[in-house]
Amino acid sequence: MTFPLLKLPFLAIQNVLQNLDAPDKFDLATCSRKCRRLVKCTPHPYTGIDIIVGMGRSYASVILRIGDRICYDWYCRGQEYSRMRVRKDRRTVGDMTIVFRKKPDKMETGGLRAEKLKVLYKYISDLFNIPILTYEYGNTLNVKLLPMALGIKKCERMIITAVRDYTPDIPHLRYIIEEVEVSKKLYIGYYPHYSDFQMESARFSMDILHLNTAACITRDVFLNMDCSVIEMNEASLSSEDILDFINQWYISENTRFERLLVESDNLKTQLDLNGFNPRPWNSNVRGQYYDERKQMNFSSGLDIIRSDGLLGTVKQSAETIEFVVWKNRFPMYLW
Repeated sequence: MTFPLLKLPFLAIQNVLQNLDAPDKFDLATCSRKCRRLVKCTPHPYTGIDIIVGMGRSYASVILRIGDRICYDWYCRGQEYSRMRVRKDRRTVGDMTIVFRKKPDKMETGGLRAEKLKVLYKYISDLFNIPILTYEYGNTLNVKLLPMALGIKKCERMIITAVRDYTPDIPHLRYIIEEVEVSKKLYIGYYPHYSDFQMESARFSMDILHLNTAACITRDVFLNMDCSVIEMNEASLSSEDILDFINQWYISENTRFERLLVESDNLKTQLDLNGFNPRPWNSNVRGQYYDERKQMNFSSGLDIIRSDGLLGTVKQSAETIEFVVWKNRFPMYLW
């Protein structure tokens, strides 16, 4: 005997829908436009989705979250399910019919990963009116799973292990840097090196920026960064560029910036900090370690004090310059 859900009063329908699990809400929404509208206007606890592209050719996922907890997973694997002896259910998601294998913790589908991933994340995000929290891209050759191909414009965290785009202008990398709005963390690992490829107009303003290959970052782009934490390896910047960054902080009222680490072959020139009245480490003024795990030892660094009392420390080695601002001069260490 079937239950005439859609014949109930609107508030009664909402009460029923609020007690359904995420996969059941998804199933109901794919039944008809009316069902989709009902699910869309029903309150829910979901806070966002993660888009995860696995290593190699293995999988891609759209993960529904409630805070830090994983609620459900729409899982796209490489092998087409029509060739597998499993129980299959068809769902119309947007304009695409997708064959799923439904499990308690996930819905699995196979084949056409890029097309299905794009349809699924847009559908789920729109259905529950929630943002993309994290986009994570493993070391895969499929550029169709990168943000430009998927049409991703905004997220909180973007973790890119490698961008294997061998087009001379590297459009997929340029899109990530120039078009995607990342608010909390951007990590980009490997991308192909081209001597004439540079970012000349990009503006970085996320909390944490980590570029494992930063040769494309010009001086002007670097000096316009507005991030709390900046880490750049294989940079093309010089010691003079870093000195100008420090001076820019020194004469400003910037209270957001916390830490800079730059690794480059061009940093062999010793920084001239005399204009900042530098002082050696004094254990009565600040701690020896910047972090609670005692991994960042700044006992050899030189301290500079801004007019508002903020304390910064500069440490330079053969190919690395670190500059930190002590929001807490005496951190609580874990041991």
